[in-house]
Amino acid sequence: MARALKEIEQAVERTMDNARGPVDNVFDLVQIAFGLNPWQGTDLVDNMQRIAKKIVHANFEFMRRMTTAKDLIEVMRAQNEYVQSQLGLFSEELKVVTRASKTARDLEKRAFFPQGR
Repeated sequence: MARALKEIEQAVERTMDNARGPVDNVFDLVQIAFGLNPWQGTDLVDNMQRIAKKIVHANFEFMRRMTTAKDLIEVMRAQNEYVQSQLGLFSEELKVVTRASKTARDLEKRAFFPQGR
């Protein structure tokens, strides 16, 4: 039984390792696509790409921990840490979008209501 579980664990780990390569390739393609975007190189796009990578890598780490958990306590700990990390990333993403939105509103106000008029 222990041998079968070890073989399953190794198979899952190999599958996850095989999946990481294509996911990294997708990020490369996304960066190329964003290169065609006039917003490329802005803090907004750079921060959103950084956060997206963190989310994907957190998902892989969560899957790894779930497949290697030895007992219910490890499963619960992994789930708790995963949820906390996702909430932290959501908060970080919300701050980035809020800052970008405020900047856009400020620019719009300056365009329509220049100072001195």
